[in-house]
Amino acid sequence: MERRKLIDIVLVILAVVFVSATTLAAFYYAPLEPVDVLTVVEHESDYTGDDVRVKGVVHDLSGQDLSLWDISSPDPGITINVTYSGEGDLSTLASDGDTVYVVGRYDPDDGFSAKEVEIADDPDEPAGWTSPYSAKIFYFHVPAAWTSFLAFGVVLGCSIAYLLKGGQKWDIWALSSAEVGLMFNTVAVISGALWAKAEWGYYWDWNDAKLFSTFVLWLIFIAYVAIRSGAVRHESIPRVAAIFGVLGFAAVPISFISSRIWTSLHPNVVASSTGHLSSEAGTVLMLGVLAFTFVYATLFSRRTAIERSVMEIQDLKEKLEEEE
Repeated sequence: MERRKLIDIVLVILAVVFVSATTLAAFYYAPLEPVDVLTVVEHESDYTGDDVRVKGVVHDLSGQDLSLWDISSPDPGITINVTYSGEGDLSTLASDGDTVYVVGRYDPDDGFSAKEVEIADDPDEPAGWTSPYSAKIFYFHVPAAWTSFLAFGVVLGCSIAYLLKGGQKWDIWALSSAEVGLMFNTVAVISGALWAKAEWGYYWDWNDAKLFSTFVLWLIFIAYVAIRSGAVRHESIPRVAAIFGVLGFAAVPISFISSRIWTSLHPNVVASSTGHLSSEAGTVLMLGVLAFTFVYATLFSRRTAIERSVMEIQDLKEKLEEEE
C-alpha cells in the first residue's frame, strides 16, 4: 500500500511539473506558428498563370511587408512573409486582423512578392477569429489525441488478456483506461473544434473525414464504458465489454490515417511529407506529450484503485447478505 501511494505521489508531481512546463513553453518559447514550411506553391487550384492567389489574415504589417496567416491551403495555419511590390501604400490597403486576398509570386530565394492586396469580402464563407495565437491550441490538442490513442491501446491489450486468461485485474485495467482515454478524447474533440473555428471559421464539418472518424471513435468508447458499467456483477458483462473493446479499437488507426487517405482540412504536420515542425515547436510538442502521458498514468492508477475498492465493497456486501 505504501509503495502504491509513493508511486501515485511521484506521478502527480511529474504530471504537474510537465503540464506547467508545457503551458509556459507553449506561450513563451514556441514560435507563433507550429508549421515551419511554406506550401504556397502547392495551392494548385489558385494558380493564375505564374501567380498564386492566397487568402489569409494579416497579423504583422510593417511598411511594405506583412505576415499573412494563411487560411486558404489544404494545411491551414501557415505564416507567409509577404513583400508588397504593387502600387500605393500597403498600410492604406490593409491593417492587422484584416482577412485579405494576396496575389503574387513565390520564389524559393526571394520569398513571396505580392502585386495585389485586397480586403476579402466573401459573405458565403464563414469568418473565423484566426490569429497566430490560436495555434497554441496545437500543443495541447495533439498530446490529448495521442494520449487517448495510448489509453485505447491499453484497453485493447487488457481486453485481449482478459479473453485469453480471464482475471479481474485485466477487466479493471481495461475499464479504467477506457474512462481516462474517453476524457482525453473529449479534450481532443473540444480543443480541435476551437482550433477549427479559429482557422476555418466553423467549429465542425461532418464531411471532413478526420472529424467524422474521431467523433465515431468517441461514440464507440462511450458505448464501451456504458456496456461495462451497466451491470458490474453480471459475469458475462466483462467478456462482452472485452470483445467490444477489441473490435472498437479498429476506429483508432482509422481516425489516425483518415486525413491522409481521404479529403480533410485537418493538417498533417507531425508526420507527413508536406510539413514539418521547427525544433522549438517539436520540443514543446514532445513536452506536451510527456505531460499528458503522466496525467494519464496518474488518473489510470487512481481509477484502478477506486475500481478495486468498489469490487471489494460489493464482495463484502454480498457476503453479509448471504450470512443474513
